[in-house]
Amino acid sequence: MVANRPLSSRQLVDLPAESGTQEDQLVARMLTIIWATRTGRTLPPVPVSELSREELVIFWDDDQPERPSDAEDQHCGS
Repeated sequence: MVANRPLSSRQLVDLPAESGTQEDQLVARMLTIIWATRTGRTLPPVPVSELSREELVIFWDDDQPERPSDAEDQHCGS
């Protein structure tokens, strides 16, 4: 299970150089922060490149997917 600890700046910055442009890395950091805020989950305190597949799946798994009717209500202003 993933411990609930704050994300460290090292985790969000330590992406392999081949992982894309600086813009790609910024987007990855933002998505990670948004997801952690939305779900309350945090990543283990190690560089992202050292996380196992299981740790990543646990962090990114959406156990409460948005229902189509919820999305329609938001777009319709209801």
